[in-house]
Amino acid sequence: MNNAKSQHTHLTQAVRDGRPPLAPMRKGPVVLIAAQMIIDVIALLGGLVLAYKLRFETDIAPQYTSPSVEMYTTMLATTLLCLLVVFNVSGLYKLSRGASRIDEFYKIAAAVSMGTIGSIAVNSMLLGDRFIYSRLILVMGWTFCVVFTAAGRLFFNAKTRELKTYE
Repeated sequence: MNNAKSQHTHLTQAVRDGRPPLAPMRKGPVVLIAAQMIIDVIALLGGLVLAYKLRFETDIAPQYTSPSVEMYTTMLATTLLCLLVVFNVSGLYKLSRGASRIDEFYKIAAAVSMGTIGSIAVNSMLLGDRFIYSRLILVMGWTFCVVFTAAGRLFFNAKTRELKTYE
């Protein structure tokens, strides 16, 4: 009740001062989108780092000249940024009710695909001849990113549904 009263007082004061009243800020959607982005970043980083570790720290494939840690960190940051931009453009950060899990999975797969292609282009422009990549890392990274992000989204949706039942 106090919140509604303070909003009414704020609106009344704004009208008296001759300025347009400000709409009250809703923090819920911003918090949900930020939480979703954090989960996506963790999932994407996990997938990309796991692909790197499996490729260069196990005997999964023949030896290959691995990029330095600094180079891979630059490539990782660029790839993560590209993926997040494509996720946003693809509508994965729009709060929609009743979206099918299958549809969301296909959106995630398409966004990871486009973000991966974009990151190859951006990394090759930024790093030039120093850009070294492994096709095995690309395939494993893509797979892990899709699976981990989909799992993160399932977790996020389950937790938000659980929180809504307490309201």
